[in-house]
Amino acid sequence: MSNQQTQSLFRVLIVDDDPEIRLLLRSRLRFERDFEVVGEAGDGAEAIRLVTLLSPSVVITDFQMPTATAAEAIPVMRAAAPAMPIVLYTAHDTPPLPQEASPDASLRKGAPLGDLVAQLREVVQRAPLDVVRVDLGPFPLQQAITAYDTWVGLNIRVLGAIARGDELAESQLGGATPDELRALVRVFVHLGDTLQTAARAGLDTETLVVHVFRNDGALARRALVALGDDGIEQFWQAWAFEVPGEALSALTRMREQLIKALPASVPD
Repeated sequence: MSNQQTQSLFRVLIVDDDPEIRLLLRSRLRFERDFEVVGEAGDGAEAIRLVTLLSPSVVITDFQMPTATAAEAIPVMRAAAPAMPIVLYTAHDTPPLPQEASPDASLRKGAPLGDLVAQLREVVQRAPLDVVRVDLGPFPLQQAITAYDTWVGLNIRVLGAIARGDELAESQLGGATPDELRALVRVFVHLGDTLQTAARAGLDTETLVVHVFRNDGALARRALVALGDDGIEQFWQAWAFEVPGEALSALTRMREQLIKALPASVPD
C-alpha cells in the first residue's frame, strides 16, 4: 500500500518556548490529513533558521519568546518566505505591530484547538503558495533510503561550511550555488518525510511523491544538472567523502528521477 494519496500538503512549523504547548499542538494537528508538523522551535532565532531549512507552508508562533519576540522574528521569516502565512497564537494581548511584523491571523490561547485548525486552513488556502507535486515513481525503499542517507550525510558538512562563510572551491560546490544546494537539501528533507512513513509501514517499494515550493524545486534541479553525469562522484571526492558503490548507484538513479520530475524554471 502506498502513502501517495494521503501525504500531507501543508507543512507546519510550531514556535513556542513551552514544550508542552508544542506537544499539544502537534498532537492535535495529527488529526488532520492535510497538515503535517515538520518542525518545532523554542525561540525566535531557531524559528528563523527552520523556516529557511524546512520550507514550511505555515508557521504558528507565540509572541513572547527567548532570543527574539514574534515582532522581531516575523519580518525576518517574511523576508525568507514572503508567501508563507504566519498565525500568532498567544496568551497575552500584543502591542500594535508594524505591517512587516503583523501576522496573517491571530488567536488567543485557551480557545478550542479546532478554532486554531480552522484558522490555519483559512490562511493556507488563501495564500498564493506555488506548490508543485513531484512524482518520482516507484522506488525500492532501501535504495531510496541509501540515497537519502548519503546525500544528507555529506551535506551536513557542506551546509555547515556555507553557514560559516568558509571559502569553498568550485569543486566543493559541484558547480552549483549555495542557494541551489540548500534548496536541494530541502527537497531531500521532504523526501525523508515520505520515506519515514513508508519505512514504518514496512514497505519494500514506494511511489515517491512530495510537494515542494516551485522555487525550491527549480533551484534544486539546477544543482542536480550542474553536478553532471559524473559530478556526484567528483563532488564527494572534493570533500574527501568515501561512498560505497551501492550508494553511487542509488544516488545516480535518484538524481535522474529528480531531474525529470522537478520543475525546470520559475514563472515570471
